[in-house]
Amino acid sequence: MGKLIVELPDEIHGELKRKAAINNKSLKEIVTSLIRKYLSGEQKIAESKKGYDLCGRWEDERSAEQIIKDIKHTDTGLGISYIYGELKSDLEKKGQTIDDADLLIASIVLEKNATLVTNNIEHFKRIPVLKVVNWK
Repeated sequence: MGKLIVELPDEIHGELKRKAAINNKSLKEIVTSLIRKYLSGEQKIAESKKGYDLCGRWEDERSAEQIIKDIKHTDTGLGISYIYGELKSDLEKKGQTIDDADLLIASIVLEKNATLVTNNIEHFKRIPVLKVVNWK
């Protein structure tokens, strides 16, 4: 096991110690968890949201027409259709259906090997191969 020795500002060190005490964990566990989250990309998602309030306000100087022009078209070809059919069939067999629009979104995300960022993660959990992150 490697060693990491880091000098931290007192306020950060104090905050880490408080979090460790509240969560009944060691300082080592808290720091290891933070590093794992950072390396797994969760930190990158959080940083990409800075400056944007995703609850109804969007700061963008472009006109609506320009934003629409900039939206990338996604081909809903055979790959997405196949994934959609497989997911729908599997979920119906389990009695765990989700609405078609969300199933299409999940199929596109899977076909693109991407991560779905949403505030409504509960029913997407029914698709175990789907990578889902809550943006809140």
